[in-house]
Amino acid sequence: MKKIFSWRHLIAITLLTGTLIAVNLFGFSNNIKNFFYSFSSPASKFFWSAGDEISDFLAGFLKAKGLKEEAERISLENQNFFSQIVKLSDARKENEELRKALGLNLDEGYELELANIVGKDVSRDSILIDKGRGNGFLSRGMPVINSEKVVVGRIGEVFNSFSEVVLITNKDSSFDSKMFDKEVYGLIKGKGSLNLAMEMIPKEKDILIGDLVITSNLGGVFPGGFLVGRVSEVTKSDVATFQTAEIEPYFKVNELKTLFVIKDYMR
Repeated sequence: MKKIFSWRHLIAITLLTGTLIAVNLFGFSNNIKNFFYSFSSPASKFFWSAGDEISDFLAGFLKAKGLKEEAERISLENQNFFSQIVKLSDARKENEELRKALGLNLDEGYELELANIVGKDVSRDSILIDKGRGNGFLSRGMPVINSEKVVVGRIGEVFNSFSEVVLITNKDSSFDSKMFDKEVYGLIKGKGSLNLAMEMIPKEKDILIGDLVITSNLGGVFPGGFLVGRVSEVTKSDVATFQTAEIEPYFKVNELKTLFVIKDYMR
């Protein structure tokens, strides 16, 4: 039959338990903890042997404390692990984009800067990228393309760690162009709202819906031979000297994630 504890025993147990909690919670040094455990060991053994319930309580507390610390350690390791996974995933995506670019011979004669899109303003036909003066040495006017050799726009305003890309559909954008495999030249002009037109096309030139449009070396805005878009509509008049073609851009803004800034190229 178990002996019933007196109030003195209960006070002693309470003090011992409280001291154990204080030692574990307030981060005392290992030397202090060791001194306390050595000092209190006889009393602890007495009380633990005197009642199974108290022994279970103290053991359970210490075990729970250890489990909590272990869970916190594992949680921190998991956070670091997932952080590494994200970094590796980003690096893999960048490598894929670089491989695409290299497959299109963009490494030959071009100095490229890979950038990620961090914001889009379709109403202004512009986007933001994560490279600027400080982390990409970019400057206004640099051409911007994607990994499929499609011209997207030019660098506009430049900040320290990001830059604005003015899309070719912006109303302030214009550059020389030509029809692929045809000696037909014209001027690409942005119309806003992600729309393009090819103007100043001599009316005697034969152009068809579906014809491809590429950049021309004339004007020096973009390197020649980059994809611009496809003819979607042709407007021609007997009284006008030139004809106009509506151009469907080859890039989709909502699909853009990474871009290449052409910092320099062989002309």
